[in-house]
Amino acid sequence: MPNTMPNTMLNTMLVSGCVLFSAALARGDVFTWECDSFPVEGGWGFLQDYCEPVTWVEEGFYVQQLDMSACPGENEGAQDVYRNSIEEFVSVDGTDSFFIEFCLSTTGDQSEIIGGAPAVLATVNSFGLDYTATVSRDKVKLFRDTDLPILFIDVVPDEPHTVRLELLNGPINLFRWYIDGELVSNGIAEGVFPSDNAFIVWVGQSWQLPTVNRWDYIRYGDIAEDGSGDFDSADGVGLRDWRYFEECAGNSGIGVDAGPGCRWADMDGDGDVDLVDFAGFQGVFGG
Repeated sequence: MPNTMPNTMLNTMLVSGCVLFSAALARGDVFTWECDSFPVEGGWGFLQDYCEPVTWVEEGFYVQQLDMSACPGENEGAQDVYRNSIEEFVSVDGTDSFFIEFCLSTTGDQSEIIGGAPAVLATVNSFGLDYTATVSRDKVKLFRDTDLPILFIDVVPDEPHTVRLELLNGPINLFRWYIDGELVSNGIAEGVFPSDNAFIVWVGQSWQLPTVNRWDYIRYGDIAEDGSGDFDSADGVGLRDWRYFEECAGNSGIGVDAGPGCRWADMDGDGDVDLVDFAGFQGVFGG
């Protein structure tokens, strides 16, 4: 098949440390919502809102303005909550791997964490498996396993942060948590995940203090094979993979690790995504 890959790298736009794109919902073996639409339009199931949260879409971000002004005297502030089933990603033979990655910035204080705020993404099932990340402006809380202590990670305040969970299923089930591309925790998982009745729920919430959350993206699905060029594990490399290859190249460079979410685009396995990898990607594009 002739190579129809564009001859030049398209321009990427870096916004406050996160790459900003406008892309419609797409689905191979990866679900992506790039926050350029309201959640329900982007494929999420609405769960609830509370105390009239103010939300809008702005330049590729989904923004939640959350406070207690609409519910004076209540013990909790505003909430904006969404959910999706992930049973379609359940491994038939218990050997597939799964990831969740999201990026956002928030003005919420770390004191809000105790009240389940300001921004939370959890993936759970009805059998007690639970992986939850709670993000504030300068601290991330990770719930990893009922047998492990809760982990608190300091992060640079007032910047967008990327949280990634990888679940590696096989003879030994493993988990890996990354924050901003750095491995912060890994270990043996309680069991295969996703499994029956598994779902993802995410929430923006204020507890005592007002907050503004700016979600950049939420993505989840099968982990692509390293160096394959196949972001969505769709057994073919096309324009959708190119869109995410661009992002990985925009976050990489000399001496810069592209991060765990870009191993599939690192065609030569040296840690970054550069012109050498672009040449390798061109070689498989359309195949």
